[in-house]
Amino acid sequence: MSSRTGSRLWAAIVMGFWIGLFVWGAWWLLQRGWWMMGHDWVLTGLAVVLIGGLMLGVCARGVTLVLSLLAGRTTPRLARRDFRNSLADFLMFMKTGLWKE
Repeated sequence: MSSRTGSRLWAAIVMGFWIGLFVWGAWWLLQRGWWMMGHDWVLTGLAVVLIGGLMLGVCARGVTLVLSLLAGRTTPRLARRDFRNSLADFLMFMKTGLWKE
């Protein structure tokens, strides 16, 4: 295995780990929000469900980055940068309600 392939694989594994953690957290948020909506906290539950859905969108973007990295369409450095920018956009939206870009 060449070093180029090894670095692509390593970057994909690390990004896949973080995506898995975010999917787990988003699933938990979706379940909590659904539970809140069923227990007379409709608007709060809806907000939590929307946050979980937004997190799943960031995870979907990360999956496309991992797939393009494994297919050789991007470099590990650019894939990591795009992944970090997606997370920064998510955090900026959570803080202010507006996208960074």
